[in-house]
Amino acid sequence: MLVGVDIGGTFTDLVCVDGGSLRIYKLPSTPSRPEEAFFTGLREGEMEGASRIIHGSTVAINALLERKGARTALVTTRGFADLLTIGRQVRPRLYDLGVEKVAPLVPPDLCFEVPERVGPRGEIILPLEDKRAVELARRMRAMGVEAAAVCLLFSFLRPDHELRVGEALASAGLDVHLSCRILPEYREYERASTVVLNAYLAGRVAGYIAALRRGVGEGRLEVMHSGGGTMDPEEAREAAARTLMSGPAGGVTAAARMCELAGLQRAVALDMGGTSTDVSLLDGGITLTPEGEVEGFPLRFPMIDIHSIGAGGGSIARLDEGGALKVGPESAGAHPGPACYGKSDLPTVTDANMVLGRLPVDRFLGGRMRLYPERSHAVMRALGSSLGWDARRTAAGVLCVALNHMARAVRLMTVDRGHDPRDFTLLAYGGAGPMHGCELAELLGMRRVLVPLFPGTFSACGLAMADRVRDSSLTVMLPLGAEAMERAREGWRRMRGALPDKWKDMEDYLHRPALDLRYRGQAYELRIEVEEGWDAAEVAEAFHQAHQRRYCFHLEGTEVEVVNLRLRSVRPSEACFPAWRRRGAGRGHGRARVVFGILEGELAEVECPVLERESLGSGESVEGPCLVCEEDATVVVPPGWQGRVDGYGSLVLERTGS
Repeated sequence: MLVGVDIGGTFTDLVCVDGGSLRIYKLPSTPSRPEEAFFTGLREGEMEGASRIIHGSTVAINALLERKGARTALVTTRGFADLLTIGRQVRPRLYDLGVEKVAPLVPPDLCFEVPERVGPRGEIILPLEDKRAVELARRMRAMGVEAAAVCLLFSFLRPDHELRVGEALASAGLDVHLSCRILPEYREYERASTVVLNAYLAGRVAGYIAALRRGVGEGRLEVMHSGGGTMDPEEAREAAARTLMSGPAGGVTAAARMCELAGLQRAVALDMGGTSTDVSLLDGGITLTPEGEVEGFPLRFPMIDIHSIGAGGGSIARLDEGGALKVGPESAGAHPGPACYGKSDLPTVTDANMVLGRLPVDRFLGGRMRLYPERSHAVMRALGSSLGWDARRTAAGVLCVALNHMARAVRLMTVDRGHDPRDFTLLAYGGAGPMHGCELAELLGMRRVLVPLFPGTFSACGLAMADRVRDSSLTVMLPLGAEAMERAREGWRRMRGALPDKWKDMEDYLHRPALDLRYRGQAYELRIEVEEGWDAAEVAEAFHQAHQRRYCFHLEGTEVEVVNLRLRSVRPSEACFPAWRRRGAGRGHGRARVVFGILEGELAEVECPVLERESLGSGESVEGPCLVCEEDATVVVPPGWQGRVDGYGSLVLERTGS
């Protein structure tokens, strides 16, 4: 029995995969003590006997958002103390003179230098004196430093100095994180940013994971990382920054599995939860990027390419200083939550859906949680009073703003990268995704929406079914040729040999080598998956083709450079989506009065049927307008849409109108 646990800002989702069956459980999160919802869900959902529990943690991202990490210092080569402050000369908005950079996690007074220098070929230019490292450790302890990030110049070529500095700091009782171990790659700013993030978050992540391990016992807990795979708790402690996007990564992993089952080559994964919406492109599989950015900080770990925006069911609606309607990024979260939860007077996207009749009152969380629709009507009336709008008109405006936010996010991942969203299927999940999927597709010109079974806990499904994955990398900086390929094969052999003993005892795991390549003189590289037996000509041809696909040109006669070696070791999960065996006539749960016409601005209230998702058998069809309800989400099927249930219980909706 495998269990996935995804703790979000509003709800905690649990999915149990047991042989050919799949069970879910959903409950409100406990933001101040997230482990409470974790253990409560396991107990109430009767999942405590699981052999493996895979967890998507929000502890790291919350600690970063709230700036509640460890008091961290940075140690650099002499002359590089301002590394984090200077960063790169890349402007987020080219002509905006008022752009303010995010303040570094390490203040200037905690950026220390050591007199040493390693050259670009690994040669020692200035030797390190051990007494300097000891003096530095004393100074840092006197200043109350808890964690130290060490990033010396060219330590990925020769780590001796960095290891000796780390040993001195660790002897002084500091929590030490070395760039030569965490990220042995060039680009000192990105490497420094990554190791600082890791040091800043490690203490919080380690304490949280230790509490979980005490509760579930040894050997059962695994943690999802941002690259779309799981790792042991010990690895999560060493590479805490890899857990920053672990929850959304679970959703994209499940989406990729579902696309394979549905025969979809191209899809946009849209995860709309209570706090945020996460968008990822699936074009023949998961899109990985060697470098991401979280809260303005570069993070150079292989991670799923996900774009997140503050537009979820709990996003708060308000009027700005000019009287314009705004939605998010602030969220009501689990506490106090939307107004209809009965504990706040905050108008949210969820309240807008309640006013428009899209949220059946008696079906929320399978009837386990009471809703207060009158509170939603009251907050929407209050919000729209200065605009002269009634509650319904205000609610429609809130949804229209939220839908346009999400449309911009999808265009960023498609149009801005040369893709036409009309060529893709929208895969909508999360607690609020199916409620908005069809109207978002209309806004983007997309004609097909796929809503998987149990969409509100879909990310937890991905956690339960995730592969065990470990990524390794090394900078080499060589022209592509016979020597480079021999160095690459030797590097991949060393990476396999450096895997933990637990990996070496496993069976059925795969190694996927890759190279970061670029034309000589370029500033950035492309990651190309290769076969170890390929020669330089075959690798060059693969790179030319990839460059042509990405940038619409390639330079056949230009020298190609090998920048980094990469190895992804994967042990495939044995879990999978079970076939949908339910048979039924789509029993109705009654009727509802639902408001449509939001995008056109011509609001019309329509009485439509409410269907139970669990009663829809494989091959059955639905016709809009209607609502399809299940325990963890509601699917809104507008007029002009119809759908059918496939062999895995997914609802495939297609647009029939213009």
